Amino acid sequence: MSDDDRADFEAALAAMRASRRRALRFSLALGALLVVVTPVWQAEGENVRRYVRGEIDLEGEPRFEPPHEPDARALSEIDFALVHERLLPSWSIALANASSPYWERQADRSFERLAAEVAPDPNLHELLTTVHARLREDPVAHAPRLDYFLWAYNDYLDQQRVPYRVEASLVLGGERPVFRTLSYEVLADGRNPQGHRLRLVRRADRTSLLEGWMGKAGRGDDGAMVLMRRVLHFAVRHVWPALHPAIDARRPPAERSWLPFVREEIEAQLAPETFRLLAETAVDQQALVEVERSVAARETCGSQFRIYSLPYNGLSRRDVRALEVAAYRSQFHPECPDITLDEAARIIGASERLSTTEGLEVAVETLAMVVARAVGTHELRHVADGDDLACPGCPDGLEGIARDEVSAYLSAFADPALGYLSLFQACATPRGNGVHGAALDAVIEAVLPFGCEGPPLFGLQDVAGRIEKNLFGARPRVALPALPARVQLLPRRARAALHR
Repeated sequence: MSDDDRADFEAALAAMRASRRRALRFSLALGALLVVVTPVWQAEGENVRRYVRGEIDLEGEPRFEPPHEPDARALSEIDFALVHERLLPSWSIALANASSPYWERQADRSFERLAAEVAPDPNLHELLTTVHARLREDPVAHAPRLDYFLWAYNDYLDQQRVPYRVEASLVLGGERPVFRTLSYEVLADGRNPQGHRLRLVRRADRTSLLEGWMGKAGRGDDGAMVLMRRVLHFAVRHVWPALHPAIDARRPPAERSWLPFVREEIEAQLAPETFRLLAETAVDQQALVEVERSVAARETCGSQFRIYSLPYNGLSRRDVRALEVAAYRSQFHPECPDITLDEAARIIGASERLSTTEGLEVAVETLAMVVARAVGTHELRHVADGDDLACPGCPDGLEGIARDEVSAYLSAFADPALGYLSLFQACATPRGNGVHGAALDAVIEAVLPFGCEGPPLFGLQDVAGRIEKNLFGARPRVALPALPARVQLLPRRARAALHR
């Protein structure tokens, strides 16, 4: 790296350096449980106890030896879809509200229903019973043990080839800690030639909690995960409208410079007929996005009308009727309408065309898989880097999580097949003030001197690859495992939710 390049890169890291000192996190395999700082001698003593209990191996990696012999027949008696879609979420919601005797009884009843469903398998029953008891007693004091038991739950399902998993977190700050769970169904599971694991997962629960990311890398054999619901949302709202050049000027400024490059990459990944179908319908999808945004913007003038979860193929007949009623009412308060006649006409017309387009569901799911491959490339770089990433060319201040993120972003941008799609995603995604956002700002500053809204950069892969090599040295590219052309993400008929 030249002196000028190094100076530019160090300047781009300035915003990140304020976050160098971070609290140690005792994290679940399923998410951040809470923040603790443990003396070294105390942590080592706990590790000895965990080893004696058979919970970690000599390398300190967690392990779970089922106390009862797993029985495939017993597992087949459990409705795992019911467990993860309804029973686990109901239990965690009841626990979150267990601040009175009434809600404590509700929490116990919710757990009884969950325990009854998993009762055929004594291993699962014992794990969840232990978790419930410790959560009801003192979740903060039992945080490390909860970490292990919830990791063991996922590990046991994985070993028994049950395609579900749970992510959990203990949120502090209120009157009492709040236990939250997110349930996932595993849609695809593979390993790349280097042995790194990648899973595609779909949210199974129906709670309103949203993840702030499209993928994540776990510890040990957890490998990387791609969250397909978030991927689908990004594919529909951002990538699909990018496939028609006539509406480039209507896309957000941070996306416009990269639209031709993204189209080229997407077209190379899709069958010609699939690309043609998505390009032809992109204008209608853009209309849905624009109307949804306009309706939401009128919150500032007092409108309480909202369009929630607008589906890929438009509105149902019931929702169209609700929209027509809202447009009629809005004529009587034009200063702040719920929805204008023009907006209603646009969204209804777009919905009718999308809902009658043959093959659209398959095309959208196939597009989502292209985005999933770009996300998977980023997350697998994290897995390949491991916990001790060497960075001989890194400037002072580039360390820890920030260093890991810089490595993954540069690797994704340098991907010869989907580098521009990864950059497009980075530019289109709002960035927070934390270390992840600062790391992404640093990478974009280094790769794009004029930022996402500046002129297009030709040869992105070469530029990103050169910076990656200067920082981290020569290293093999991560490869994706064999993945299906698409996974089922969409119902036969999706519906929007209108509310006033």
